[in-house]
Amino acid sequence: MEHNDEPQLAIDRLFVWLTNTTYLQSISASINHVLDADSQLKLHLKLDEMRTLAMEAKFCFKGKSGDAIAEFIEAYQSLLFSMYQYQILLNKMSQSAKEYQWTLEQASEKLHEPKQRKDLFEKENALAASYKTLCQQNKWGAIQWQIQLAGPIWR
Repeated sequence: MEHNDEPQLAIDRLFVWLTNTTYLQSISASINHVLDADSQLKLHLKLDEMRTLAMEAKFCFKGKSGDAIAEFIEAYQSLLFSMYQYQILLNKMSQSAKEYQWTLEQASEKLHEPKQRKDLFEKENALAASYKTLCQQNKWGAIQWQIQLAGPIWR
């Protein structure tokens, strides 16, 4: 995301990019149908699953490695949910602009978009920081070592 003082109108595309994985593909379309019950249910179930995964990571991987994985998954989940909420706000801004003949700036101000945008940027920064922590060489080495150690158990 481009951190500026403008509404993030391309949030839907960013959401689709972040969910363009085999694990998250089932929720990609939810950003285009934010108030649809089926899409909402799929999204909330997947986000709950991600929270569970983060908790399990702490138990599966020892020490700082488990914490780093859990923190990354939690940050990813939190950003996706924040993006979803932001899209709801953008839709409301668009609807209100048409209904009340507001400009984008007026809709942004009246519906407190800058506050939610700030929260969105904070979530993105948290994800970037957790990714940086996760990518440190000693974390990857420790994680790979723990996976190799556990590997023979599952065969």
